[in-house]
Amino acid sequence: MISPDLLRRHLFFTDLTEDQLKSIAGLAEEVHCPPGEALFHEGHPADTLYLLMEGGVALYYTLTEDGTSARTADAMHPLMEEGTDVPLLEGEAALFKEYLVGEVHANEIVGISALIAPYRFTATARATRPSRLLKLDAQALHQLCGEDPQLGYGLINAAAQTAKERLHFTRQQLARA
Repeated sequence: MISPDLLRRHLFFTDLTEDQLKSIAGLAEEVHCPPGEALFHEGHPADTLYLLMEGGVALYYTLTEDGTSARTADAMHPLMEEGTDVPLLEGEAALFKEYLVGEVHANEIVGISALIAPYRFTATARATRPSRLLKLDAQALHQLCGEDPQLGYGLINAAAQTAKERLHFTRQQLARA
């Protein structure tokens, strides 16, 4: 458990009540991630929401060599198995290409897919430098939201704002391409 004061300082949680902050703080665990380590992989179940306290995280979208998505809403390319990173075997590197689609900075949320059905990550998140994060279990968070619909509403609104900002970043990347 962490202090609710730690959450209160972050824009993502500003609309929450003291009791809601305490409930979420009870779920939070501090974790550290070295540069290059993946927090999660595109297409895998979105079981965790992170708040980046220090460091940096890059978000990548993976395409196959023919330019199609390496994942769909219900399935992944056979070579992108759960718990593994791309590529899996020697010589398969040419089958996939990762594209930078977002950058996450300190005090921002990572893994908003944990709040949005079908609860699958839509990108791979990888630390760009030593990072300190707060980790929230998505199932426990869903349970809290079920018990407190106002909490769920507040988190979904914050997630929508985050998605809007990330879409803006992606549009800028496309314009430069």
